[in-house]
Amino acid sequence: MKNVLVFIVLSVLSGAAMAQYNPYVYHQGLNQQNVIIGTVVADRSVTGQGGSTLGRVFGGVAGAAAGNRVGHGFGRQVSTLAGALIGGLVGGDVQQHLTAQQAENITVQLQDGRYIAVVEASYIPPGTKVQVVYQNNGKVRVFPL
Repeated sequence: MKNVLVFIVLSVLSGAAMAQYNPYVYHQGLNQQNVIIGTVVADRSVTGQGGSTLGRVFGGVAGAAAGNRVGHGFGRQVSTLAGALIGGLVGGDVQQHLTAQQAENITVQLQDGRYIAVVEASYIPPGTKVQVVYQNNGKVRVFPL
């Protein structure tokens, strides 16, 4: 049981430590990206969703450890399982609340008249000319001109 828990914790931690793509840093081998010019027509604040994987794992481990201290025999096994489930749920909710981020829902009118909405980290005031970048991975970014 301990080996399985150690494996799970190490797997989650190694996945969380992987480098994130930064669009402001040059990377060799990037492919062409499509760009459309537009104007911001609205910007409103939203709350971005936080992660919950690590919180679930650590909460589950802590809950299992706490549940293992209750009862004897089969009752101890049941309380360990219940503690792991409840701890995982609570730990995931706590991490999601702690890692939620403020973001901006930006509505852009493109040159061809269409409207799109994109969630970005930074505020771009209405009336600002922007370039809408369609990346090869399916993501869309908005940058002021």
